[in-house]
Amino acid sequence: MNIGFISYVTAAILFAIFTLLLMTRWKGRLKGKLLVAASGISTLWAAYSAYLMSLERVVVDYDIYHILEAARNISWYIFLYALLKPLIEYKNAMSKYYQHSMYIVLLFVVLTLLSDTFLLSTSIFLPSQSNHFDIEITGHLFQAVIGLILVEQVFRNTRVERRWAIKYLFLGIGAIFMYDFFIYADALLFKRIDINAWYARGFINALIVPMLAMSVARNPDW
Repeated sequence: MNIGFISYVTAAILFAIFTLLLMTRWKGRLKGKLLVAASGISTLWAAYSAYLMSLERVVVDYDIYHILEAARNISWYIFLYALLKPLIEYKNAMSKYYQHSMYIVLLFVVLTLLSDTFLLSTSIFLPSQSNHFDIEITGHLFQAVIGLILVEQVFRNTRVERRWAIKYLFLGIGAIFMYDFFIYADALLFKRIDINAWYARGFINALIVPMLAMSVARNPDW
């Protein structure tokens, strides 16, 4: 049993517990529903990653892995957008600009998911394995950047006196996308996945669950 398996199993267990707790406290609100979905998909992503670790496979060339990671990212994007939208609606002149920019961001995310799936299923058009790897990693890197942009937008548009209530959300989700950015930027630069950083990724995701729980406790309207 390797450290990578333990790492991702830990993340899967903590996200599963967090999801169950959210479901017991959910009162039908949209933000709560989106948070349950994001946490549940993160559970599936971590569990499948643990399965790959049990097979001692790290290379990200599995259709299911790409789909689950993209789905995990998109679910967090939608939750962040649900937090962002009411914050920007009060801005009259700039409101439409912000909303349109967010719609464009979500469109790019969907296109990224579709392109990932398409490229994996039609690798015959990419005779160079190196080019295939670069395109896959660039897609994941792009998704990490989008996540960081959304976290920054929520932080920027939250009133100063309200930031204490969701500061752990910024730290938690920001840490997910920042670590993804680090891993995939490193992989794109050196043409290989850093095995130690990949093993640690599960623990990083596990550590953010208490931060998310703290934010939920401070925001009962979710």
